[in-house]
Amino acid sequence: MRMLKVEFYEKVKVGQNASFAEYAGRVGVVGGISDGADGVTYYAVKFEDDDVVMFPGDQLESLGDKASPDEMFPGGSVKVTVDEKGHAEIVEDNPPQRP
Repeated sequence: MRMLKVEFYEKVKVGQNASFAEYAGRVGVVGGISDGADGVTYYAVKFEDDDVVMFPGDQLESLGDKASPDEMFPGGSVKVTVDEKGHAEIVEDNPPQRP
Protein backbone atom coordinates (compact mmCIF):
# COMPACT_ATOMS: atom_id res chain seq x y z
CA MET A 1 0.00 0.00 0.00
CA ARG A 2 1.13 3.53 -0.70
CA MET A 3 1.35 6.30 1.88
CA LEU A 4 -1.94 8.16 1.91
CA LYS A 5 -3.35 11.38 3.21
CA VAL A 6 -6.91 11.19 4.48
CA GLU A 7 -9.22 13.55 6.31
CA PHE A 8 -11.18 13.33 9.54
CA TYR A 9 -14.20 10.99 9.35
CA GLU A 10 -12.85 9.23 6.25
CA LYS A 11 -13.55 5.50 6.13
CA VAL A 12 -10.44 3.36 5.81
CA LYS A 13 -9.58 -0.32 5.59
CA VAL A 14 -6.61 -1.66 7.54
CA GLY A 15 -4.09 -3.44 5.33
CA GLN A 16 -2.70 -6.92 5.75
CA ASN A 17 0.63 -5.32 6.74
CA ALA A 18 -0.92 -3.81 9.89
CA SER A 19 1.23 -3.37 13.02
CA PHE A 20 -1.68 -4.90 14.94
CA ALA A 21 -2.51 -8.00 12.89
CA GLU A 22 -5.87 -8.52 14.61
CA TYR A 23 -7.14 -5.37 12.85
CA ALA A 24 -6.05 -6.38 9.33
CA GLY A 25 -8.98 -6.19 6.94
CA ARG A 26 -11.21 -4.26 9.31
CA VAL A 27 -12.92 -1.03 8.34
CA GLY A 28 -12.93 2.01 10.60
CA VAL A 29 -13.20 5.79 10.60
CA VAL A 30 -10.35 8.30 11.02
CA GLY A 31 -10.92 10.27 14.23
CA GLY A 32 -7.45 11.71 14.72
CA ILE A 33 -4.38 12.65 12.69
CA SER A 34 -0.88 13.19 14.05
CA ASP A 35 2.48 13.85 12.42
CA GLY A 36 5.07 11.76 14.22
CA ALA A 37 8.60 12.88 15.08
CA ASP A 38 9.74 10.22 12.59
CA GLY A 39 8.10 12.18 9.73
CA VAL A 40 5.27 9.66 9.37
CA THR A 41 1.60 10.68 9.55
CA TYR A 42 -0.39 8.49 11.97
CA TYR A 43 -4.15 8.06 11.97
CA ALA A 44 -6.36 7.20 14.94
CA VAL A 45 -8.93 4.78 13.55
CA LYS A 46 -12.14 4.12 15.46
CA PHE A 47 -13.82 0.78 14.87
CA GLU A 48 -17.45 -0.24 15.31
CA ASP A 49 -16.69 -1.84 18.70
CA ASP A 50 -15.27 1.57 19.86
CA ASP A 51 -11.63 0.38 19.76
CA VAL A 52 -9.32 3.20 18.65
CA VAL A 53 -5.91 2.27 17.25
CA MET A 54 -3.13 4.38 15.68
CA PHE A 55 -1.78 3.29 12.30
CA PRO A 56 0.77 4.86 9.94
CA GLY A 57 -0.75 5.86 6.61
CA ASP A 58 1.00 3.09 4.67
CA GLN A 59 -1.06 0.52 6.61
CA LEU A 60 -4.42 2.04 5.59
CA GLU A 61 -6.47 2.18 2.42
CA SER A 62 -9.01 4.94 1.86
CA LEU A 63 -12.46 3.70 0.90
CA GLY A 64 -13.30 7.09 -0.64
CA ASP A 65 -16.26 7.61 1.67
CA LYS A 66 -16.80 9.65 4.81
CA ALA A 67 -18.78 8.91 7.95
CA SER A 68 -20.91 11.63 9.47
CA PRO A 69 -19.72 13.10 12.77
CA ASP A 70 -22.83 11.52 14.32
CA GLU A 71 -21.51 8.07 13.39
CA MET A 72 -18.23 8.85 15.16
CA PHE A 73 -19.76 10.57 18.17
CA PRO A 74 -23.34 9.34 18.50
CA GLY A 75 -24.38 11.76 21.22
CA GLY A 76 -24.79 11.41 24.90
CA SER A 77 -23.84 13.88 27.57
CA VAL A 78 -22.25 14.26 30.96
CA LYS A 79 -23.23 16.88 33.54
CA VAL A 80 -20.42 17.95 35.86
CA THR A 81 -20.24 20.20 38.91
CA VAL A 82 -17.02 21.87 40.00
CA ASP A 83 -16.47 23.02 43.58
CA GLU A 84 -14.56 26.12 44.69
CA LYS A 85 -11.31 24.11 44.84
CA GLY A 86 -11.64 23.05 41.20
CA HIS A 87 -12.62 19.43 41.92
CA ALA A 88 -15.11 18.05 39.41
CA GLU A 89 -17.80 15.45 40.01
CA ILE A 90 -20.05 13.78 37.45
CA VAL A 91 -23.64 14.30 38.57
CA GLU A 92 -25.44 12.97 35.50
CA ASP A 93 -24.23 10.55 32.84
CA ASN A 94 -26.32 9.99 29.71
CA PRO A 95 -24.35 7.66 27.44
CA PRO A 96 -25.18 7.55 23.74
CA GLN A 97 -28.00 5.26 22.75
CA ARG A 98 -26.93 2.65 20.21
CA PRO A 99 -29.39 0.89 17.92
